[in-house]
Amino acid sequence: RYAYAMLSLFFSVAVAHTHSHSGLQEWLLHLFGLSEENPWAEAAVHFIYDLGRVLLVFFVVLFLVSFLQTYVTMDRLRDRFSHMNPFLCILIALLLGLLASTCICTNIPIFIGLIAMGVPLYASMTFLISSSLLNISSILSMLAINGAHFTGVYTITAIVITYIAGLILALLRQKDYL
Repeated sequence: RYAYAMLSLFFSVAVAHTHSHSGLQEWLLHLFGLSEENPWAEAAVHFIYDLGRVLLVFFVVLFLVSFLQTYVTMDRLRDRFSHMNPFLCILIALLLGLLASTCICTNIPIFIGLIAMGVPLYASMTFLISSSLLNISSILSMLAINGAHFTGVYTITAIVITYIAGLILALLRQKDYL
């Protein structure tokens, strides 16, 4: 499926060329001796250019996450979250979930680890919901595919739903159920 998706992306770029090039794309065309009129050359140059941009963002995010994992210990997180105002705690968990650019297969172990460490359930669930609905890489992809209006409406709606879910969990006094 991945190869099929990459090929369809490659072909869609080849067919839908209606914009100008950046300096780097012009340089790539010149470097390989390709013509702008050749749709295959256009697709290859756009693919290489977009791949480079995605990898740059990936490495920056990976560096930031590694930095945070190194200098922000789980004990400090547990102590801060367990003594914090629930409204602020939910907001911080929501923002941390937004910044966590991981898939659900990584978010579940993080969620279980937060619960095991004693972070309140409402904060842990808010993180889990937020990281699933508001994954920053998904939002950036959605922005590129669907445009700013749709992405803005989706993001604001997801933030509101996540915050309300965290508040409901905070009001349920969930410690009796764990």
